[in-house]
Amino acid sequence: MRTTMGLAVGLAAFLAGCDSEVHEQMESEVKTLQARCEALKREGDTAKASTDRLMAENAALERKQYGLGAENDSLKKQMEAERVEAAQKAEQLTKDLATAKSVVAVPSTPGTSAPPATINAAPAPGTRVAVVDEASVAAMKETVADLEGRIKALQPKLGQCRSKIMGLARATVDQPMVPPPGGKIENGQVYRRDTCNDPTHYDYHHYHYAPIGPAVKKGDFSSQREKDEAVRKAREEALPMEQEFKALQDELAAAKAKLAKIRAGQTGT
Repeated sequence: MRTTMGLAVGLAAFLAGCDSEVHEQMESEVKTLQARCEALKREGDTAKASTDRLMAENAALERKQYGLGAENDSLKKQMEAERVEAAQKAEQLTKDLATAKSVVAVPSTPGTSAPPATINAAPAPGTRVAVVDEASVAAMKETVADLEGRIKALQPKLGQCRSKIMGLARATVDQPMVPPPGGKIENGQVYRRDTCNDPTHYDYHHYHYAPIGPAVKKGDFSSQREKDEAVRKAREEALPMEQEFKALQDELAAAKAKLAKIRAGQTGT
């Protein structure tokens, strides 16, 4: 009887010991799983933060691309307008030259050749003879050369102004960064929230913050308004030069047309 009771007590103690070991093992596995879950969550937060940063940078690039596209369209329109204007002036000059040449030509009787000119021969009745004023031709040539020189001297300065405007239009603006989920912005820095995953650390399962970069991605200007103001001022500074350049081109076209008329013997304007 005593032997049976002893065996029962021993078996109960053995089973109790087994239950304790199983319980400790389960607790250890639970802690391990919890640690893995925390690690996966932290990795997920980090991945989401990276995605948010990439989306913010992509949005900034899209805004910049839109601005460049608008500026490029504006320049294309300006170049097309200048090209059309130059073509119109060239066409008008061609017509003026053709008119001048037709005035110079002396008509002859159909079917016969014009008689050779003699030094003292008088012009035939009804024949219009062109009288070229060489002094006026020389003076107008000087005027044309002067206008061409002024235009040539102005072109580099005007080119610099236009390049400055284009550079300002392409300039970047400060972009505020977005903190990742759970993160924060403090003292000009973006922080992410990390979880301590070391079971031996005193701060186990508690959060701490780690810096990941500046709170603002610096550009050429602090705001879009500042950039727009710089572009506006640059265009205002270039406007007198643009107007002068246009006026010189018009004067040159008129001077060349007048020179052609003087050469044809048409002294009138």
